[in-house]
Amino acid sequence: MKRAQTQSGIAGMAILFAFLLGVGFLGGPSTQDAVAAEEYILGPEDVISVTVWEHPELSRTAVVRANGSVTLPPLGDIPAAGKATSILAREVERSLYSTLRQTTQVTITVIAFNSRKVTLAGAVNAPGRYNFEQLPDLMDLLGQAGGLGPGGDLSSVRIVRRSESGQQTIPVDLSSAMLTGDMTGIPRLEAGDVVYVPSSGATAGSAVAGEGLTVLGEVLRPGSYGAGAGCDLAQALAIAGGTTRDADLGRIEVLVRDELGGSFLLTVDLDQEMRDGRPGPLVRSGDTVRVPSRSSTTAGRVWGAMRVGLSATRDILNLFLIRDALND
Repeated sequence: MKRAQTQSGIAGMAILFAFLLGVGFLGGPSTQDAVAAEEYILGPEDVISVTVWEHPELSRTAVVRANGSVTLPPLGDIPAAGKATSILAREVERSLYSTLRQTTQVTITVIAFNSRKVTLAGAVNAPGRYNFEQLPDLMDLLGQAGGLGPGGDLSSVRIVRRSESGQQTIPVDLSSAMLTGDMTGIPRLEAGDVVYVPSSGATAGSAVAGEGLTVLGEVLRPGSYGAGAGCDLAQALAIAGGTTRDADLGRIEVLVRDELGGSFLLTVDLDQEMRDGRPGPLVRSGDTVRVPSRSSTTAGRVWGAMRVGLSATRDILNLFLIRDALND
């Protein structure tokens, strides 16, 4: 019995060391593999591809809206949320038969699993929003984020979860679970969860020290840039290659750092500013500009772009990630 406990502890230590090296733990079968046979149930924000055999004019890509329906001409709005893709396909076939008076075959596939998203923030190598066909366990999620960042504290992981009764915070001691090899007490992730890995404190605040002007979101080249004595907001966007077609210039956010080390958040309507002949407020090195998207369905792409090359701005990225996830 004692030997078994020792072997379990050694296995747990091996997992812990893998995370501390920043490579995560991806060995062995994952939760995603174990439930791969389950059929996916559609939810709001999922993107589906509808293919109608011998009727290419009816084939299209559609988004499951917040009310749970999709629009499929010539059928109009059809309830989709809460249904498997095969069930929805059979319903579309029956509706098309009533409209076209001929039998046809419909295939529906999911091309963006946006309804099952989990936000990972804190001291990890790649914080961001992650979408899944099947939700992974907490270990797999950390592995997909590239493991821990400097100072990551696995003993104080927190899962923030919303329900009809309100918001709850679930503390998780992953460090002890890995040391003992007993993962049975680790809660399963649910869609919409926010997972936060705190820093041990030794490196807290160092991620943003000395950075330049950071531009995130719907710009062509997100990243940090030298701003010298400062520039106006319009110039900052131009430095980052300009904005994308999905950019919402009416809700640009600027995180301003003052001389005393504090910060405050501004929301700028650059559309209105430019109509009034102004290029927006002055921004400087140490500030962060974030351009949001007009379309919620592009959120995954935006956060993915924001993660690229932005390890020096992890603290700021986490601030926006957590705020957006809790406000969705």
